[in-house]
Amino acid sequence: SDILQGTFAADSRQTGTRLEYNHRLTPISSLGLAARWSRISGLGARKNDTTHDASYRLAWSLALSPRSDFSLGAQYRRVKTNTTAGTSFTDFAVFTGLAHRF
Repeated sequence: SDILQGTFAADSRQTGTRLEYNHRLTPISSLGLAARWSRISGLGARKNDTTHDASYRLAWSLALSPRSDFSLGAQYRRVKTNTTAGTSFTDFAVFTGLAHRF
């Protein structure tokens, strides 16, 4: 028997990719670029449903110590959907972070 029958049946197909590039600027700093795209297409009863999701990210990081890093960056994301349960949106965010490894 197929475990994907009934209420657990797959009703969509997702495809996508992610590209990432990192470049060391100095011995303690680096710049990272990332792009991600995905498309979800409905199957069967949802055959006309589609969702496109794309995001782009730029981040700079600085090693504060051998075990601590500071980061600063920005991300743009756009989601476009025609589903009744979903909402299309565009988002822009600026972020910062501090990481310490114990």
